[in-house]
Amino acid sequence: MKFLLMIHGDEAGWDDLPPAEQQARREQYAAVARRGEVLRASELGPTSSATTVRVQDGGTLVTDGPYAETREALGGVFLVEAASIDEALQLAKELPAPSGRGGIEVRPVYEDES
Repeated sequence: MKFLLMIHGDEAGWDDLPPAEQQARREQYAAVARRGEVLRASELGPTSSATTVRVQDGGTLVTDGPYAETREALGGVFLVEAASIDEALQLAKELPAPSGRGGIEVRPVYEDES
């Protein structure tokens, strides 16, 4: 079964880390990404580079910035193959703690079986 591990953190908290600490955390992420059960891992650009598309009332609105104003932002994702949610959670525990009061959200990925 596939799971998506979504790393949410405070972008300002990341920027406040010394470069050596940022590099150490990137190396920890890379070490987990090399594991066999990790299918894909990607760091995302900052929210300042985001564009949001909203479709409502038959119209489309495109705006700069993230979908929601919040301190925590989605900073990276890991797509993993695990036998159970417990295995996926164990992988999430091996990732460095996100900056600020962030966390790692783990969700099953449902795939079309047809």
